[in-house]
Amino acid sequence: MKRGQRAAEISAEASVAMSTVRSHIRSVLTELEVKSQQRAVELYRDTRRHARR
Repeated sequence: MKRGQRAAEISAEASVAMSTVRSHIRSVLTELEVKSQQRAVELYRDTRRHARR
């Protein structure tokens, strides 16, 4: 997700079913308590930025 790939691209690259990718994405969003992949990536980047300080 952090590279901005769509689910179809992740599915093809990882050789897994699209439903598997979508399921994992939903799980990540739920765990992070966000509603979009974009927000999840922003949260990830913010966390990384603060960890480096």
